[in-house]
Amino acid sequence: MSFVATKIPKHPATNHKCSFIIIGIFEVLAGLICSIVGILLVAQIGSSGTSTNAKSGIGTGVLYVISGILALSAGQSPTQCNIIGGMILASISAFISSAIVVLGIWILQIWGTYENRLGSRIHGIMATIIVACAIEFVFALAHLVYCCRARCCTRSSSQVRQISQKRCHSPIYDDHLDCKVLSENLMQEAQLNYK
Repeated sequence: MSFVATKIPKHPATNHKCSFIIIGIFEVLAGLICSIVGILLVAQIGSSGTSTNAKSGIGTGVLYVISGILALSAGQSPTQCNIIGGMILASISAFISSAIVVLGIWILQIWGTYENRLGSRIHGIMATIIVACAIEFVFALAHLVYCCRARCCTRSSSQVRQISQKRCHSPIYDDHLDCKVLSENLMQEAQLNYK
């Protein structure tokens, strides 16, 4: 008798599905906030006549939403594709969001030293973008850590194959031809079941 026992390994990220979903929700929310507030900033700065490139909030918001969608997909059904893609986008998101927080604080300090010609609305909009980017920075780092735990810091468990054969040697008969045919048929059946 032959049998094949196969242990199909589960993806290491399946242990963190709930974490990926929570991270994805917050990344999507931070991205939507950045995009909406970025549109408001462009509208406000455009109306005041200041020539500043304020469209970065919109683009980074889209990046955060895409990163969040990858985290949500890793929470639903983790694959190597959404784990590696999430790792790449989370690292880019963490870098960009930290840069926006630092530059945003610096811009608010510069604007604070000048006369208040831009108005308090723009200061509020910039502060909202800074807070949303700070939240994104935290969740992008968490996304990066969970992706790394799922991809880099675990051993891939290999498939286990166990083949057991019943010995067909009878002390009474010299001819083992029937046992040999039986054993070969069972081996072929086990190989077909394995595929």
